[in-house]
Amino acid sequence: MKKISVTKGFKDTFNFYMLKDIQLIGNYEMPYIKKYEGPLPLKLSDYSKHPKNPNEHFIHHYLYDYLFDGKNGLWYGCLESSRKVNSYLLRMKKYQGIISPDYSIYIDLPLIHQLWNIYRDRLTYVWLRSKELNVIFNLRWGDYRTYDVAFSGIEKHSIISIGSHGLIKHPENRSIFLNGFNKMIKRVMPSKIVLYGPILDEMSYICSTNHVEIIHFDCEQVEARKGK
Repeated sequence: MKKISVTKGFKDTFNFYMLKDIQLIGNYEMPYIKKYEGPLPLKLSDYSKHPKNPNEHFIHHYLYDYLFDGKNGLWYGCLESSRKVNSYLLRMKKYQGIISPDYSIYIDLPLIHQLWNIYRDRLTYVWLRSKELNVIFNLRWGDYRTYDVAFSGIEKHSIISIGSHGLIKHPENRSIFLNGFNKMIKRVMPSKIVLYGPILDEMSYICSTNHVEIIHFDCEQVEARKGK
């Protein structure tokens, strides 16, 4: 456990307060992801929506980042001294649970950008769990250089969530996604995966041979076309 301290009078613009009493692990000192074994989602609703019966929904963040991030968003808007912190938590507590934020990782951007968003994914998850909310960890990776960071420090046999929407349309992206998916299954060994977006035959095969259950949700656009 590494103790994080902030100089008195220092304006915490980095959300260091979220690091209080949490375990950091590995060379990159990433927040440790403890196993989630709570309720599973029956319905998903994205962060920009306000469903009538929120206690029946898990909220997810599989959206364009500007819809939940940015200077007034989830990360930069939820500074410790900001009233938005309590406002955000009050809203989250209305839901059955949360899929932790999905800060985008673009494989054509510098590695440091990919690692930064992996860090933010993890820290926000741990912080939300500390508020006694049902939170399923959203696991996101980039290219092969991110594997050691993205797949380490996660307690095995946990329930996790993954978004595939927008990542498997083009052959090159599909190959990168599937390679990471295969590595993730072997290293993280999840018990169940909540999958948002298209499911490929290769994913089903990998999960079946490793005894991993997939709980599948189509994205809202597909659901709308189906009339659901």
